[in-house]
Amino acid sequence: MEPLLFRPILHRALWGGRNLQAVLGKQTGNVDDASESWEVCDLPGNQSQLDHGPATGTSLRTLMETRRQELLGQHADCEQFPLLIKFIDARLQLSVQVHPSQRAIQPDGSIRSGKSESWIVLDCTPESRMYLGLRDGVDETQLRAAIATGHFEDCLHSYSPRPGDCIYLPAGTVHALGGGLLIAEIQQPSDITYRLHDWNRVDAQGQPRPLHLEQAIASTRFDFGPVQPVVPRPLPKREHSEELVRCEHFVIHRHSGPEDWSPANDDRMHALVVINGEIQCSGIPLRKGQTVILPASREATVCRLSPDAVLLDAFLP
Repeated sequence: MEPLLFRPILHRALWGGRNLQAVLGKQTGNVDDASESWEVCDLPGNQSQLDHGPATGTSLRTLMETRRQELLGQHADCEQFPLLIKFIDARLQLSVQVHPSQRAIQPDGSIRSGKSESWIVLDCTPESRMYLGLRDGVDETQLRAAIATGHFEDCLHSYSPRPGDCIYLPAGTVHALGGGLLIAEIQQPSDITYRLHDWNRVDAQGQPRPLHLEQAIASTRFDFGPVQPVVPRPLPKREHSEELVRCEHFVIHRHSGPEDWSPANDDRMHALVVINGEIQCSGIPLRKGQTVILPASREATVCRLSPDAVLLDAFLP
C-alpha cells in the first residue's frame, strides 16, 4: 500500500481558538472556536477519509474492512484502527475529566476501548497550566467533599508546561488542559469522556455543560497520584531520535532533523505526525501539522527531514 493521507475532521468548542489555522494551516474557515483537528480516526460518526491518490474519499473504516492485513500487519486482529490522532487548540481551559480503561469495555459496543493518551506540547504561554492527576493522598471521600464545597482545584496537581514536553496519561487519570496550549494528542481510539468539573462556566445558551460525576469517580484511579512529564530516552543508531512513551497500547518516538530517517521493516503500521518543519516521505511533501499513515505492507520508506523538522512516530508495541 501507498502512504495514506487523510482529510482532517474539524471540531468546534467554546474553549477553542484560531491556532489550528494560524499555526498548523488547517482550513477552519472564519471561526474563532476551532478546538480539534482529528487527523486519523475510526469512530462511528467520525470517519477519516483519504485525501490523496486514486482512492480519495475512501474511509478508514473501508480500509479496515477490506485491507486490514496490509494496513496493520502483525496487529491485524484489531477490529478498530488502534490509534486516534489529534491536534488540540485550547484557547481556554478544558473541563477536568477522566477516561475509562480497558476494564470498562462493554459487550454492546457502547464502550469499545479504554482511553489512555499522550500529549506533546507544540506551543504555550507563560501562564499556561496543565492539571495532571490528583495530589498525593487524595481519596474518593476528599474528592467528593472538594466538589461539594467548590474547592475542587485544591485536589489537583498542576504543572507549567514548555514546548516539547510530553505527558502520558493512562486511563483513569484525572486531568485537564489549561488555556493557551496547542498540543498533539496520540491516544487509544475512544471518545468517552467523563467530566468532573467545568470551572462553573456556561455554554452559548447560558447553560452549564453536563457533568458525569458518578461515572468519572468510578473510573478514577486514586492510586495514580501526580503525573510528571516523561523523560525522553535516547534511541540507538541515530543521534536525534528518542523514545517518549512505551505502554501496552502504543509507542511514541520523536525524530529531529536534519538526518534522514527510515522506519523499521517490522510488519507494523506507523503513524507519522509532523510537529515542526517539513519532511519528504517517499516523495510526498509534508509540512507542520500533517499526518501520514505508513501501512505495514509498504515499500522501503525514507523520510528526508528539514534541519528544523520534528517528527512523531506512533505505532503499536
